[in-house]
Amino acid sequence: MLSERYYVDTCVWLNLFKEEKQISNGKPAWAIALNFIETINHSEIGMIIYSDVILRELQIKLGDNSFQLKRRFIESQPRGYKAVLTTPDKELARKLESQYQFNISYYDLAHLAISKRLNAILVTRDKDLLSISKEHGVDSMIPDDIKGLATPKNQDHPLKDACESP
Repeated sequence: MLSERYYVDTCVWLNLFKEEKQISNGKPAWAIALNFIETINHSEIGMIIYSDVILRELQIKLGDNSFQLKRRFIESQPRGYKAVLTTPDKELARKLESQYQFNISYYDLAHLAISKRLNAILVTRDKDLLSISKEHGVDSMIPDDIKGLATPKNQDHPLKDACESP
């Protein structure tokens, strides 16, 4: 049963919004990201967590025009919850940034800090985050690993007009 909180990292949202086609488990990454989000949205108690940090990263990576539509999509998720980066989160991210000799970005470490504070599972494809999360008391997973992940009925992207062309 999906009784968990899932902090969905920027890279998973980018899989969806950029229609990333790399194949995982026989499906394009964007379809897995969408199925993950839909599976949580159709659960009775699961929660998708995003943050002001994710929104800022998306704005930088997508540009203002494209970002506004995607932001509305994220904010409209029925099982969505917006977390805010707190001062203790920032302090932890800066401490870890130094610990890892600046080889892992501040944004990624902020995602880890927020996940830790909220006791949320960090959903990411970032290998560095996946490898360090356990040592900091954060469960992590790739979006492919959610139980009950549906197989898409069709391969049409739901935001086809709003997403970038491959």
